[in-house]
Amino acid sequence: MKKLLTLAFACCLGFNAFATVSADDFSYDAVAFETEMTSLNQLEQDVKLHGFSLTEAKTSEKWNNELAGLGLQHASWSIQDMDWGSFAWGFCCWPVGFFVVAINSNKSNDQKLSFWIGLVTNAVVGAITVVSNPQSFNFTTP
Repeated sequence: MKKLLTLAFACCLGFNAFATVSADDFSYDAVAFETEMTSLNQLEQDVKLHGFSLTEAKTSEKWNNELAGLGLQHASWSIQDMDWGSFAWGFCCWPVGFFVVAINSNKSNDQKLSFWIGLVTNAVVGAITVVSNPQSFNFTTP
């Protein structure tokens, strides 16, 4: 154990010898930075001028109509309502999770929706895996 710790300490010292920091690592072009930030500064000025805030947007009729036009009305379900246990049942072990969560009358609608989101996420990740590397899945019978 003592040799292992000595070896780990020596490796850390060796890695630190290669780490060099120069002043150029922290320099930037101020003119280019300001040019890139021009549109963001304009947006900030508009927000300050009109007094927009997200908490007021939920109750304000004017902002509510604007958000509705963009399709951004506040929904009845949000990511804060996600039940991560039910999501895990849908993502990791959906056949058992179907009986534990989806058809269980003691579970809330948020838990059931979280299960279905987990199941769809599993299907999407699986499809991406199959499409990206089809040779690893031999679907032909020998």
